[in-house]
Amino acid sequence: MDTSSQVIALQKDVHELEQMNGSLIDRVKQLERELTQTRSEAKIVEAERDSLRRQLDSLSEEHRLQASRNPPVQVAPPKDDLCAALLELERFESLLRIETDKRVELESRLASRQKQDVENGLAHSLEVSELERMNTMLAAEKASVEEKLNKLQVTGQQSSSFYKVEQSTEPFAEPEQDETSPDPLSLWYGTK
Repeated sequence: MDTSSQVIALQKDVHELEQMNGSLIDRVKQLERELTQTRSEAKIVEAERDSLRRQLDSLSEEHRLQASRNPPVQVAPPKDDLCAALLELERFESLLRIETDKRVELESRLASRQKQDVENGLAHSLEVSELERMNTMLAAEKASVEEKLNKLQVTGQQSSSFYKVEQSTEPFAEPEQDETSPDPLSLWYGTK
């Protein structure tokens, strides 16, 4: 696998990581909205609970006042209202517990998502820095190869001009020979 295909593969990986990061950020935002909604619902339940407690307290106070004005024999305690208020209070408290549990769960999920986002961000940063390092190495290697290529071209031009023989457009002339002097080749063959 050559370096350009590695860079392309790493760029694809970075793009996929960026998409995953975007979807995680969207999920975190959704969980934050759910948490906000749950908190507002919990506040409503708490307000209703507080209202019922105030009603219960006022009914209890009225009952005490009536009991102090009238003898206890004559006044029958409002057991039905008190029981209904207590049951309603218990129902609201159970709803509050459920909403609180939901809130705790959502907060823990949000914290884990944020932790995961940080880890993904770090991994993404590491991959990007690795890509940048590889890119720098490739650029340096490319520059080195280009420099070597330029040196080879320069030395090739110099050496070709050094050994270059000027070519004449005139044909070579035959050497002149004396008819009286023997041919050096025939002399050599004759001596053997």
